[in-house]
Amino acid sequence: MTSYHPRCTPRVISRIAAMALLVGLLFATTAGGMAQTDQPKATSSVYLPLVIQPGASTAPALTTPTVTATPILPTATATANTTPTASPTATATANTTPTASPTATATATATPTASPTATATATPTASPTATATATGVGVRGPVSLNPRWAAYYSPPVAYLVLLDVSGSMSLDYVGHGTIGATHYIQADSTGGTDYLCEINDFTPPNDPYPFNPGCNGGGGEVAWRHYQERRIYSTKVALYSLVDAMNPSDTMQVIAFSSAITTYTQLQPASGWSRDRTSLKSSISMAGAYKNDSYRTSGGTPAANAFKKAREVLSTAPHTAPDGQIYHQAVIYIGDGMANYFLD
Repeated sequence: MTSYHPRCTPRVISRIAAMALLVGLLFATTAGGMAQTDQPKATSSVYLPLVIQPGASTAPALTTPTVTATPILPTATATANTTPTASPTATATANTTPTASPTATATATATPTASPTATATATPTASPTATATATGVGVRGPVSLNPRWAAYYSPPVAYLVLLDVSGSMSLDYVGHGTIGATHYIQADSTGGTDYLCEINDFTPPNDPYPFNPGCNGGGGEVAWRHYQERRIYSTKVALYSLVDAMNPSDTMQVIAFSSAITTYTQLQPASGWSRDRTSLKSSISMAGAYKNDSYRTSGGTPAANAFKKAREVLSTAPHTAPDGQIYHQAVIYIGDGMANYFLD
């Protein structure tokens, strides 16, 4: 390899040394000034939750905070006393006494005094001031959407519930019923014999109870002994929850259907569409009740009649809510099997 070494003369070396000394002084002065000022430090991070508002017309813009720094540079004051004082004193003495050899003596004394005094005082003051102005909202971390908040913008709903209250709704989901038991209103039955009254998708291969076709289709007198395990119980409890979740402007009408009902269908509440939660729960509780027991039912399944009645009810349903918004109609059909009663 070949390397190149420039020629360095004493003059060049002296210039480089002077420049290095000057740079060192400037660096030391700046570092010392900066050390006198504490820079603002971030000591914590603020995590802000974000809720995305579906349907909102505007959203806050996210902008980058701006920082303005105004440094105060070091100032140096130099005071130099450069007034030279020069006091030349000249003294001339002449002896003019005439003699044969006149003598003239001249003596001059000059005492120049120059005392230039230069005093340089450097007072480095560095106070950078940083001002941060945030014009937006920063987000750190995961962002999630809460759909329940969006429900505020949903239109009011008119719920039409078609509720099967036929006899099989008194069995449990496996298909069990109890024959010869003593039944109580909204309570477990006592005595009697438990049977498998129907076979469905929930029936296990080795069911412990014997199959009895005499109780097929269920009914109020063969209702399963544990009332909270009956199909009609869990169905009505679910509807109570739906009523509780309704918005103030929502409304509901229930059509109970069974061949045990004279006209095969029954409107609940009888007065029509309602937004009153207490009235709706009471109507649901008594829909298709067998001997005033909310959780025992009877009869066949006239589903076609229920849909025909639903068409009539929807044609007279309210169009707008009290706040002027248009109702969104929702039909909910609840049943445990296929229809066994049909239209003529």
